[in-house]
Amino acid sequence: MGVLRSPTASDFDPVSEGTRYRLVAAISLAVWDGVCRESTLDDGQRDEQQARQRTAHNSASHLLMHQLENLSPVHLACHPSEM
Repeated sequence: MGVLRSPTASDFDPVSEGTRYRLVAAISLAVWDGVCRESTLDDGQRDEQQARQRTAHNSASHLLMHQLENLSPVHLACHPSEM
C-alpha cells in the first residue's frame, strides 16, 4: 500500500471542485478565496481540511440558491402532488 500523506494546497483545484457543482470558474475561485480567509488561523496558517469542507458546502449552497432563483412562483407555491 502507498504512503498516505496529508493534502496540500497543490492537491486541490477549486475550479475542478466547482465544476462538480456546475459552477463557473469565477464563482469557484471566489468561493475558494472566501473560505481560505475564513479558514486562516490566528497564526496565519490555513486549516486546509476546513477550507476544503467549506468549499464543498459553499458550492452546494451557491448551486441551490441558483436553482431556487430559476424556479417560477408556481413551483415555489405548489407541492408536486398539487401540480
